[in-house]
Parts: sequence; structure tokens; C-alpha cells
Amino acid sequence: MKKKLFRKINVYKVLYYFFKLLYIDISENKYEYKSLGTENQKKKFLVFGQGLNKNDGLMYVMINVLTYINYFTKKKYTLVIDMQNNDNQYLDGIEIGKENAWEYFFEQPFGYTLDSIKDSKNVYYIKSKFLYNPFSFVNRYIHNHKFTSIHTKPAILKEFKKNYNKYINFSPTAKQFIESEHERIFNGKGRVLGVLARGTDYFTLKPRTHFIQPNPDEILAKSLQYMQNYNCDYLYLATEDENIYQLFKTTLNDKLLVNSQYRFDKNNMKEGEWISTINTGRERDKYHLGLEYISSLYNLSKCQCFVGGITSGTLVTLFMTEGFEHQFLFDLGKYR
Repeated sequence: MKKKLFRKINVYKVLYYFFKLLYIDISENKYEYKSLGTENQKKKFLVFGQGLNKNDGLMYVMINVLTYINYFTKKKYTLVIDMQNNDNQYLDGIEIGKENAWEYFFEQPFGYTLDSIKDSKNVYYIKSKFLYNPFSFVNRYIHNHKFTSIHTKPAILKEFKKNYNKYINFSPTAKQFIESEHERIFNGKGRVLGVLARGTDYFTLKPRTHFIQPNPDEILAKSLQYMQNYNCDYLYLATEDENIYQLFKTTLNDKLLVNSQYRFDKNNMKEGEWISTINTGRERDKYHLGLEYISSLYNLSKCQCFVGGITSGTLVTLFMTEGFEHQFLFDLGKYR
């Protein structure tokens, strides 16, 4: 009886549906289709933005964008970034629904804006920032493993760098600011070590699944060692933490280079507070914070050597750079 039953089972079909469950395509449960008109009938537009929240930083969004580009260009979709119709940290309340925060800093990767596709026939709205089936442990593991371990996988890093160089361009306003800041800071400075040192809410909140950041004394010691070993004349510091800045300034004096990035004193932060929720009191505060952040990463990417903890900003710096002569990343595991 058991043998007859086994013969009736199509083993290949069982395997097919098993792997289909694990690798279910986004088209089956992850987007909403809308036909908005009759234009661009031969194109399939994929709008990414839903699922983001106010704590998702710009470089985290960037890595998601590059991941989607890699996956969906092979399926003939054209990606459009929507940071206009969601409450992200770079829009003040009155700007939601009116301005696209992505376009404050970058051009659209394929040249199409939300306005230019508003009458298109085939528009798909991604409902989640994750590519894979959320019910599949295997898929979530694969996605998260690739996403957070790019720095350890040369082939994946190479692919991200290729897509960054091909599809990511600064907006004209951002480009002017970033290049002028770089010229002002680096002109005639010789060999520079770039250091990325995150602090503030990483230290106070220890956000789960994020990489553990080195303590300030530890990253300072490694930086001084790198400066000596690789004959660096200056150290460029990218940090949002005023306390880390003061530590480096006291040690390096006029050998320290920084941009105009606003820095937060973690001693003045409230319990459980993210820096993304703090308003510095400046007009268009979040826009300026984003611009200063990108400027700082660009400056890092132009240094001869690099030392840093692992963050989304670190990964994007690795995408931006043409290559560091020497680099050291503090891979200390993750907060749990």
C-alpha cells in the first residue's frame, strides 16, 4: 500500500512547490499593481518607498535601492524611488506628499520621476522593503546574510560597486556642495587616513542586529597606528558624535580634518532617543543633516587609507571609493 502511494506522488512536483515556498517571487504577494494611464506601455515601473520608517537612514535606503536594482533590472523593471509619500526622516511634516527626499540628494537611477510615470500603464508599488518571502526562514536568512556581510564577500561588493557607479548620481545641488566641501578640506593635504566613527544612539541604544561599534579609545588607537604605518599626514574624521570628535581633536590638533557635519552630544540625549528624531533648530534641518552625511562619506571615499566600524555608511563608502591602499574594519559582531 505504501509503495503504491509513493508511486503516485510526483517527487519533482513536491520539490518544486517546496522551493517555490522558500523562494516565492515578489510578484505573488509583495506589490500592488496599478494602471495609471496609457503611457509607457512597454515599461514596467517598480516604485520603492513603502515600508520605510523614520529610523531608516539614507545609506540603509541606498543599500536597499542597490539591492532592488540588482534583482529587478534582470526582470526588466524600471525602479523609481519614492521618499515623498511616506513619513521618512528627511521630510518635515508639511513636505510629505509634495517633495521627494531622495531627489534632494540623488537623481532617480533610471531618470524617471514619480511625476513622469503618473500616467503610465504598468506601475507596481512595493509594499515592503524586503525582497524575499517574510514567512520563509531560509529566504530571510539569505537576504540578511548578504545584506549585512557585503564587506566580507568580494564578488557581492564588486556587484554593488558596479551598480552604484552606473545608477547613483548626486543631484546638481548636492554635487556642488559635496565637491566644494571636499576641495575646501582636502586641498594640499597630502596623504589622508579616513576614519568613520559612529557613536551616539549606537552606544546608548545598542540597536539589535546592528554591528557593534568600537569604543572611541579603541578606534583612536587603531587610527594612530595606521597613520604611522602608512605615512598619513592627516586624519579625516566622519562622526556625528561630539564626544568622539573632541577626543580626536585633543589628540591630533591641527592634523584633524572634518567637514561641517552637525555633531550630537550623547550626554544631552534622552533615554531611548534616536538622533533621527532630534531637531537641531536649523531651518530645513533634516535636509542639511543628510547633505552633510553624504559629504562626509564622499570625503572618506577619497582618502588613501580607511579605518571604521561597520555601518550602512561604511558599506556605501566602500561602494564610492576607487579603492583604499589599506583598510581596517572593526567586525565585532552584532548587538543582541
